[in-house]
Formats: sequence, C-alpha cells, structure tokens
Amino acid sequence: KPMDDTAFVSQLAQFSALEQALGTNQRLDMMSIQQKGVANTEVAALVGKSVTVKGDKVTLDGNGLAQPIHFTLGGNADQVTVSIKDASGKTVRTMQVGAKQAGLASMSWDGRDDLGTPQAAGAYTVSVQAKAGGAAVDVSQESTGTLKSVSFEQGFAMLVLDNGVSAPASDLLRVNATTSTSK
Repeated sequence: KPMDDTAFVSQLAQFSALEQALGTNQRLDMMSIQQKGVANTEVAALVGKSVTVKGDKVTLDGNGLAQPIHFTLGGNADQVTVSIKDASGKTVRTMQVGAKQAGLASMSWDGRDDLGTPQAAGAYTVSVQAKAGGAAVDVSQESTGTLKSVSFEQGFAMLVLDNGVSAPASDLLRVNATTSTSK
C-alpha cells in the first residue's frame, strides 16, 4: 500500500536502517584491513629474533649444539620417548626420557647419534611419544629457531624459521629473550 502514510513511513525507515547497516559494514571492513596491516607490521618486526612455534624441528649448529626440545604433555606420562631423525628420515637418536608431569617439558640433545657419533649441522625432525599405563598421552611439540622471514602470500602471516619450520603466526607460542644459537 504505497499510498498508506504509515506503510510509506515504515518502508522509508527500513531503507534508512539498511543504508546505515551497509555503511557500518564498509567501515568495519576498512578497520579490519587496517588492523591486519598493523598486525603484519608487528609480526615482521620479529624477524631475526628467537621464537618458539608449534612444530617438530630442532636445529644442530656447526658446534654440535642443538636447540632445546620442548613439548607439552596433555597428562602425566610414565614413559616418554624422543626420537630424532635426519633430513633423509633415518632415526639417528632415540632417548628414553622417563616419567614426566603434565604440562611443558624441556630436554636437550647433545647432537650425537645412538652410537655417540657427532651429527652434521642442520635441521632434524623430533618425534615425541608419551604413554601412561600403556595408553597414549597427547603431546604437543614445539620448535625454537630464529625467525628468518614472514610471508603473506597465503593471505595471513606465515613464519619461516631458520630450522626449516614454517608455521602460521597463530602458532607462535613465545618470543624468546635471547637470540637462538642456530645458524
């Protein structure tokens, strides 16, 4: 009823509300783009710093020093085994860590294989298995390295570490106080 004054005023109000909602959406989209730009700048400022992300790599430097191995256990474990593989996928070291409490755990690798032979510098893959009473315990692995670059090609910040790990910025767990020892 376009000739009905009440219906006409009501329809004008609806059109006005729709126009305002569209304007609000456009302004929110612009704010989102600006915030993304600021966040990208902040992430890029971390290049060159030692960071810890979710991941399964450890770097052995030319001096036989490896980054600490970090992992988080979802529950108490009476048996934790850490395996280290070289770039070809060959297991070079298997370490029985023993019992660990739930939460963040750290350990070191001396850069040697099971026979005590020093290994070559480079990136190694770490695999952590934990059990309690024979049942598997959830494990979340972490990787520490120097942030080499940040890529935005996929539409979000992707961190590239010097140990071969690539992880989205959402997997960033810590920015470490000192620079990493990996080269």
